[in-house]
Amino acid sequence: MAIPIASSAPRLTPASAAELIATRVAPMTDTELRPFNEARGRVLAEPIVSDRPSPPSTVSAMDGFAVRVDELDAPLPVLGEIRIGRAPPTLPVAAALRIVTGAPLPDGADTVLRVEDSELVGDYLRATTHPARGANIRKRGENGPTGTTATSVGSLVTAGVIGAAATFGYSSLRVLKPLALTIIVTGDELEAIGAPVDDYQIRDSNGPALHALFERPWIAARRAPRVLDDISALRDAVADALATSDAVVLTGGVSKGAYDHVPGVLAGLGVEVLFHRLPQRPGHPVLGGVTTSGVPIFGLPGNPLSAMVTGRRLVLPTLAARAGISPAAAGIAPRLVTTPDQRSLQNHWHFPLVCFRDAPPGADVALVSSRGSGDLVALGQSDGFVEIQPGHDGSGPWPFYAW
Repeated sequence: MAIPIASSAPRLTPASAAELIATRVAPMTDTELRPFNEARGRVLAEPIVSDRPSPPSTVSAMDGFAVRVDELDAPLPVLGEIRIGRAPPTLPVAAALRIVTGAPLPDGADTVLRVEDSELVGDYLRATTHPARGANIRKRGENGPTGTTATSVGSLVTAGVIGAAATFGYSSLRVLKPLALTIIVTGDELEAIGAPVDDYQIRDSNGPALHALFERPWIAARRAPRVLDDISALRDAVADALATSDAVVLTGGVSKGAYDHVPGVLAGLGVEVLFHRLPQRPGHPVLGGVTTSGVPIFGLPGNPLSAMVTGRRLVLPTLAARAGISPAAAGIAPRLVTTPDQRSLQNHWHFPLVCFRDAPPGADVALVSSRGSGDLVALGQSDGFVEIQPGHDGSGPWPFYAW
């Protein structure tokens, strides 16, 4: 049986609700080894550590000439060149060797004279500017010695991470297995995409929209078959999802109507409900809970805009916590934007839709006109939403959550 939410419990905000459930989920630990082309966008499960100093030898930082700075008062014969990836010769006394950026510095040289600080007269080099000893050189190990951690556990594998890994001898990366997410859409009234509909019938938009919102390299989202407004069918579907998934999201059936069976079904399955109904619009009926094994489960409102807002604001950060990555590392942390003057609600957090198109002068985004939580035209015109606290107004800056 679920632990009931006491009437005396602190009033949760969207932020505190998201933080509460994120602290209660169990981070995943199962890993797998993947080649570079399959690892991008996944969560790193072991650090990338340098197998040799970086750079592995002292190298030139510029195109120019390897010289001894004390010999630059007189013209020096250029007796050869040093190429990248080849062992360098020793620098002869009173001579110079041509060198390119990244090539190893020869024994005997202490400076690189840049091309632009020199001139050639025949085969002789003359310095037009005398550099300091050690100029234009990158010393062996200056980026880090052998054993330096280049990327830590919990990082998202990016092109930069792969570049560092390849430099240090990796050919594959150990990453966390993708989080298995099941999306369950409920409701007798919904028709499948592509099916003929009458004017009074409703197509299932929540299923594909939430799948698109959650599907990422570190999340493997699955849409379960639609569940009718039947307690037994709903209980079976949720029990199966909890047994086979790392996280579960339901839409519909979460409010106070005669067919809103989700809260009772979750209680019967032993889910601890951490919050149900938050002071926010849209998305007031949202429910969030965890199982005894730390699997998060959400009941989102059935109205499309409410489902998307609560999915983005509450579910996605929780999935990141479950997948072992911070919202910032996952690229889903909000950023601050300014809007045209915005009217607030006195007792609720407000999530107005915004877009980048046609932003007025002095604002980062434009407000999208919306007629409520079922306005899919406004949803399609938006790039995300901003979060506005009760009693606040003006142009912000406000936290912006992108779809």
